[in-house]
Amino acid sequence: MYACIAPNAWLSIAAGLSLAASLLHIGIVIRGPDWYRFFGAGEKMATAAEAGRWYPALSGLAIAGILMTWSALALAGACGWHFPGLKWLLVLISGVFIVRGLGGFPLVYLVDSPEIAEIRARPVFVVVTGLICLGFGFCFGYGVYQVWTEL
Repeated sequence: MYACIAPNAWLSIAAGLSLAASLLHIGIVIRGPDWYRFFGAGEKMATAAEAGRWYPALSGLAIAGILMTWSALALAGACGWHFPGLKWLLVLISGVFIVRGLGGFPLVYLVDSPEIAEIRARPVFVVVTGLICLGFGFCFGYGVYQVWTEL
């Protein structure tokens, strides 16, 4: 087993944030429709959860699984564990968060659909989630930049 002697702070933060976001998505699935509404999944998703449909839980758990995997990859990078492609995976993850953070703003105002219109009605949600994703992207990106030569 490999020990993590001196972890990279930024990738450690990225790992913790991604894990927290993963656990939040699991909590939303467990707590049900009111939490879907509160955390911005939209009325359609909340209504589907109330009706016992499978896709709200499946999509929430899929997002949780992705975020948990990204957390593990950030931890591997933070600890300097080596495996092929790790640094490029971390760059890709950083890019996904940054694109989501920056792309969410124009997307909400350019796409015309009932689901997007519901999100457009809550600009605070768009701004806050965009800033959160930008923060995650920065943590991943700056962290991998710091350990680039070690990976």
